[in-house]
Amino acid sequence: MLVTVAFLDGQFGFLSEAPRACVTMAVAISGTLNQLTPITDKQALQDTFTGGVLVETDAFQLANGSGTAYAMRMNATTAGAATTPVKTGIAGSDGALTLTGTPNDAYRAVIVRVTGAGIIAGPTTPKVVISWDGGINFSPEVTVPIGGVYTPTEPPSGLTFNFTNGATGFKVGDFWTFSATAPAWNNTDLTNALDALRVDETSDWEFFHVVGPANSAAFAVVLAQLNLMRADGRFAWALLEARDQNTGEAELTWMNAIKADFNASVAPQGQILVCAGYGYMVSAVSGRTNWRSLGQTAAARVTNTTSYAEHLGRIKAGPLPGLVKGPDGKTIVS
Repeated sequence: MLVTVAFLDGQFGFLSEAPRACVTMAVAISGTLNQLTPITDKQALQDTFTGGVLVETDAFQLANGSGTAYAMRMNATTAGAATTPVKTGIAGSDGALTLTGTPNDAYRAVIVRVTGAGIIAGPTTPKVVISWDGGINFSPEVTVPIGGVYTPTEPPSGLTFNFTNGATGFKVGDFWTFSATAPAWNNTDLTNALDALRVDETSDWEFFHVVGPANSAAFAVVLAQLNLMRADGRFAWALLEARDQNTGEAELTWMNAIKADFNASVAPQGQILVCAGYGYMVSAVSGRTNWRSLGQTAAARVTNTTSYAEHLGRIKAGPLPGLVKGPDGKTIVS
């Protein structure tokens, strides 16, 4: 008996142009929680979610990746927190700055500098400029309002600046520095978001990027959800972000701590990638330089890669998108 076999698809069912879209899962200022939203332009992204980690990350994806950038807003159980501003003052200056509110995103090094001397509600009103990226970029000059209370809207940081007089007020050259952490999800928030993502049956995405520090417990949550997706017929993978170095923590100590935490975390099909390391990247929203997990630029690289076999670190593919030098002159620090 003669059997003839005709190969209609030499790739055995794989589409020649299979979508490499990413779902960005992160916290945001507004928008519906745990709802998958396809995003094709930055304005729609900002109109839907206003600002925060999700907007910054998905805008970066739109600018440096390719195709539709899916977004899902996660709940934040832990609020962001800012450090107390530390003043470096000019002799004879006794103006003060305090903060109220809670930050919507992480800010590695904020600088508030006095460019015009004065006393609030006095004959001469003080003026300031603000840098959200350690002095690389400064805002236009701002005149401190009569009441001394100023709330920046670019970016929508969630913070309010409270300037108060002493006897002599503010001097040119006075400046304050502080940092802030972003609001954070917990594993219950992560589970709820992934439950919502799993029931989606119509969107063409390949993987999801969970933005924010993940540990071995979060790894287990994601692995369980990926297994459920596989049982449902969707073969997806996940990109997670390891935590950053703590202040004063040696690089080797940080590396060993991450290794120890994830030592028993195994994805049998290799469907979870944990990205360790942070660097400076240009914001597609403000043009400022943000300190972000390298997972952000790795996700963009994936969506620009047509070959499933290409390593993310392939040198001939060029540098990872969006990376720049920071205020310390370095691109990747940890």
